[in-house]
Amino acid sequence: MKIHLRDIREEESEYLFTEKDPWILQTIEAVDEIPSYRPASVKLHSKSKARPISVAMRIMEVDGVIVISGNVKAQVELLCSRCASPFLYDLEPPFKALLSQDPILAGAEETHATIGHQGSSASPFAEDLDISHVKEDHINLADILAEQVALKMPFQPLCKADCKGVCPTCGSDLNQGRCACKKVESNTPFSILRDYQLKPSKNDSKKSR
Repeated sequence: MKIHLRDIREEESEYLFTEKDPWILQTIEAVDEIPSYRPASVKLHSKSKARPISVAMRIMEVDGVIVISGNVKAQVELLCSRCASPFLYDLEPPFKALLSQDPILAGAEETHATIGHQGSSASPFAEDLDISHVKEDHINLADILAEQVALKMPFQPLCKADCKGVCPTCGSDLNQGRCACKKVESNTPFSILRDYQLKPSKNDSKKSR
């Protein structure tokens, strides 16, 4: 969805979107992690039923800076970093994005703002390093939302805090129970060597004297 810069005023405008807006649903679904190796037994939670999504955005212009703030409430499907199982992650982050057509405010030029530069020295965001430069005459809200959602994703997502992960030998999900690796290992022909201890020879005992 595009918002033309000429339509942005100093008075705050509020927009409410839901999963019924196609671009909202596409933006959230683009975050989903779907394993390419997924067996038939592993179900994708996000595809089993429609997911409710609520996005509120407030847009206003302050001294040459466009301020977009709001919050997202949705669920995205991630892969656990320990057991690699898909799970639903509750996403409820507030966000704020700052944009400007002024390349000096956005830090797009090496020259610094001066007192004689109209708007730059007076802006309360003049020293903010997170102002993005807008080169077009419009803002794509889908790009803003996608960027903000990506920034809120956990670096190492976990399906649960005490996830046991997988067996490093057979790859079984240890959350489903113990694997058979230890049992198989104990029944191998070499199991008898596990407790075998070498006895020192007579020559070794003489050397130690």
